Amino acid sequence: MSIVKFTDEDVHYAEKILLGSKTFDINEKLPIIKRMDTSTSVMACPGSGKTTALMGKIIALVNHLPLYDGKGICIITHTNVAINEIKNRLGSKGDILFQYPNFIGTIQAFTDKFLSIPFLKQTYRKGITAINDEYYYQKMFQRKKEITILKKYAYGKCGGDYSKTDNYIKSIVLRRKDGEFDFCIGNKSLNLKNKSSETYKALYSLLVDNLFSQGILRYDDTYLLAQMYLEEHPELTNYFCSRFQYVFMDEVQDNRAVQNEILDKIFLPERMVIQKFGDMDQAIYDEKEGTESSAFEVRYEISKSMRFPQNIADIIEKLRVEPHKKALKGNGSEDAFIYILVFDYDKIYNVKDKFIDLILKHNLKKGKSVFKCCGWVGYKEKDEQLSIKSYYPAYISNKDVTIKQVGLSFQSILEENAKHNVTVGLIYKSVIECIVRYLNMNDIMFEEKRITYFLLEKYIKNNMTIEWKNLRSLIVREAINIKNYDETAFKLIGTEALHIVLTFFEDCNEKKFLKLFEKQANSKKNVLYNCYTRDGVSLLFDTVHGVKGETHTGTLYVETYFNKKTDMQRILKFMLGGNIKKLGADEKKALKVGYVGMSRATDLLCTAISNDTFKMFEEGLMELERSGKLQICYV
Repeated sequence: MSIVKFTDEDVHYAEKILLGSKTFDINEKLPIIKRMDTSTSVMACPGSGKTTALMGKIIALVNHLPLYDGKGICIITHTNVAINEIKNRLGSKGDILFQYPNFIGTIQAFTDKFLSIPFLKQTYRKGITAINDEYYYQKMFQRKKEITILKKYAYGKCGGDYSKTDNYIKSIVLRRKDGEFDFCIGNKSLNLKNKSSETYKALYSLLVDNLFSQGILRYDDTYLLAQMYLEEHPELTNYFCSRFQYVFMDEVQDNRAVQNEILDKIFLPERMVIQKFGDMDQAIYDEKEGTESSAFEVRYEISKSMRFPQNIADIIEKLRVEPHKKALKGNGSEDAFIYILVFDYDKIYNVKDKFIDLILKHNLKKGKSVFKCCGWVGYKEKDEQLSIKSYYPAYISNKDVTIKQVGLSFQSILEENAKHNVTVGLIYKSVIECIVRYLNMNDIMFEEKRITYFLLEKYIKNNMTIEWKNLRSLIVREAINIKNYDETAFKLIGTEALHIVLTFFEDCNEKKFLKLFEKQANSKKNVLYNCYTRDGVSLLFDTVHGVKGETHTGTLYVETYFNKKTDMQRILKFMLGGNIKKLGADEKKALKVGYVGMSRATDLLCTAISNDTFKMFEEGLMELERSGKLQICYV
């Protein structure tokens, strides 16, 4: 295997593209970028710029493509952020990365392209009809016969609570066991050993015959297909090892166990160079799901954060649970403001206002400043158990049953897409998605293909120019009204969208379609962004999982309840000097979640805890205050 060696010109080219007149850090990033001869694991702290280092490596590598013997490079990510950045930075020169024998894309896209779709076509003679959880569930519940049988089964499993049966049925997934399908909740088998039973037959008919084998899949199902393909064709490993010389993986801490299992089977370090970038201290998914695979002997650490100053680094250093050779380093800027906010339960609603008081006190509201409140748990059914909703009752959690049922309506799709701001482009996207979902639900095909967003938009742009322009113009004109959930604006958009639908579905029930563009009674308008505004300061609420990867001017981390005690009761034990080597499973989870949540801030970090929790750790916290590491503030 011929090894690429970067010249100074290669490195300077990457620096110019990414950093302008600046250069890569010679102590931590440059050695990682230039190392091309062996498989490595790169552990990088929050805000370290590890993705920039990976992009620098890829940009420098472009000048060496195609590689020796016609081999390519494979770049696997979890989101398209880095991919789009490379496209934007390199322009046409980066086109080669998207051509054979190279691959650049998400782990989902890789699995679908090389494993899931080929296996489905080979085994069931079917292509993918849909990879979409919502579409899957809608098709699932159309099978009345099987659903009736399964509701009886679920009723017993849900303790006689009929309202929980639908979600129980949705949670049943397909797994493989001893070469056969197994029905599970998560990774736990339902142990349906009697294949002649009514329940087993209903599940097999529903999940296997009418969904899985018809190419109607949940995202998770694609990995099952991939596993089945590799079971039947272990020689695929040779194909991947022959095609790719270099494999780069970003954000490996977010890999699930099934993803690692697949990647470890097809990419062999003895036959190629594999380089993994991530931070296992930020692996905040379930321990059974988020795991690192085959860490390599050659390991690099990026310990300097470009996000937060040293005093935040010192506080969160004690939350790291993985072994490190280097201490966490800040960015060299002035110290941030760090507070512990102590509240009594009858004043919990005042926590957010105290945080805003501190923002204003320190004059942090400037330009594009971002302020967020985050916690581990968004919603709890029992009011006495702390969650984000305890601090902000208007908070909408993904676990809220009424919100979890994502519908076909324009409003629900708009709210599903909009996280922080409603733009003209987002409204347009939501209208097209609404049309696509409606056509799919009615099994409308176009040229024997299921209608997708891409197919529909391409068609109306090329063949319905007047309707397309009218829709775009109307959205621009009515954007402000749509943001304000104006009923008339919704109806106008629906009427325009109907013209497009009728082209594909002449027998469409027009009244039924237009109902999708009616304003819904359970509107989330006032809480669409989970946003609280006071004195010109907007404070956004989200879970730690939701803010992962973000940078905030100020972060308010709030204490929440998980499995018999709060996260801060676990975190403070170690923040104040507990032995990190003696960790229980829930303590490890809490530390990782706390580490992610508290490492978002640049200028202000506040942690809200109840007076009960404060009393448990009062001596240690008072000592931190006396040493000047934080301030204690009573709400």
